[in-house]
Amino acid sequence: MFTMLIGEVDAVPGGGGDLQSRKISTRFFSFIGPLIPFESMCVTYEHFEQHGRSSTHSYSGEKVKLNWLSIVLGYLRVWLSIGVFALPFVLYWGKSVEGYMFVPSGYSLVGAVGVMVVPGLLSRGRRKRLAVLRRVMGLGCDPKFRYEWRREEAAGELMTRLGERQLPSSPETLMDRLSSMDTESVELVFATAWYQSVKESKWTALREAAWAKLGPAGA
Repeated sequence: MFTMLIGEVDAVPGGGGDLQSRKISTRFFSFIGPLIPFESMCVTYEHFEQHGRSSTHSYSGEKVKLNWLSIVLGYLRVWLSIGVFALPFVLYWGKSVEGYMFVPSGYSLVGAVGVMVVPGLLSRGRRKRLAVLRRVMGLGCDPKFRYEWRREEAAGELMTRLGERQLPSSPETLMDRLSSMDTESVELVFATAWYQSVKESKWTALREAAWAKLGPAGA
């Protein structure tokens, strides 16, 4: 039994001087395919290296709460891909080969392609928001997935940065001043409001107003 890191969700492409993408993936105990998930991670570094017939997969990042979408996609993406080749043997072992025996493989292939492509299409708008978080904080990870102590620490740092820009710390006053802020300040307000809204719903309206003001710039 070994481990594998799969189930990529919330992928934010790299840019500028940092080309590494940010994403959430889950580590599984595995045998042939994933069996038991035990840890999700916001991956900040990943590298594949080939050594003859073997390869090495190295990665690092911040451990986060178990991400159930990542877990489900991890199972489906791997086992459906395996099913494309394995199902005819598993279901019809010992029988003469007939065309209908490849129908399960076709269904498995359609499913595998679907779980590879569709979640990414559905999350395109969300990735734009996470890209703003990455620009502000260096970590494009939804605050609700971070462990509470890390989230609170990051929220405190964001509030400090507001003060350094002579910006108020209350969502109501920030909302009043939002229209006169430059893009960099609006991004900081958006990130701060997102972090604060995990625990305090009064920040939600400011988060959405800041996102609306970013408009095309937020993409």
